[in-house]
Amino acid sequence: MVTNEWCGEVVMTASRWQHVMERHVEVAPYLAQVKRTLDAPNLVYEMPSEIPTMAFYAKGLIADDHRFRGCYVAAIVRYKMKPAQVWTVYLPARLSNNQSRLIYASV
Repeated sequence: MVTNEWCGEVVMTASRWQHVMERHVEVAPYLAQVKRTLDAPNLVYEMPSEIPTMAFYAKGLIADDHRFRGCYVAAIVRYKMKPAQVWTVYLPARLSNNQSRLIYASV
């Protein structure tokens, strides 16, 4: 799918895309935005998890649907897998307070 400086090669397997389609059907038309999020995120967090995980966020990528305009595209990546795998994707309106460690923010 993409290669980035934080995870190297990142792929979305068919089974993980099926997971996204079952739980976050609103993401279906935005696969290109998911790729852009992994390629050029606004924010990258390392998440506290037993399985090493990073969260990539990009804002302003969805303009064609008023329900999601202004939402982030969030891609959660298990980065120690080879290749790294997108685990899930969703469209949050805001970022919640969590214990994640910020490792990148675009200016």
